[in-house]
Amino acid sequence: MKINTLLLVLFLFAVEAEAAQKFDWSEVLKTPPQSDQIVPGTIIVFDEFYNYPGYERHEFKAFQEFLARKGYKADYLAFNINHEQVAVRIHE
Repeated sequence: MKINTLLLVLFLFAVEAEAAQKFDWSEVLKTPPQSDQIVPGTIIVFDEFYNYPGYERHEFKAFQEFLARKGYKADYLAFNINHEQVAVRIHE
């Protein structure tokens, strides 16, 4: 399960868990096997990545730590200038 399938699974997990107020991207990005499934080519859509007070301590920070730990880089594909959403593609 990689790339598009992974994105769909993570998105559906995020929607379900966020509705229950339990989802935390930092846990997905830190925890094998979830973090091991994020490989070059994977596209991730974050729903609360930036553009709010304290964003540097949440999804943004977890993502930066993930990239550093894996030695990956990211292309920012899209962002919402008025809200908090960002789409990224992982690469080496």
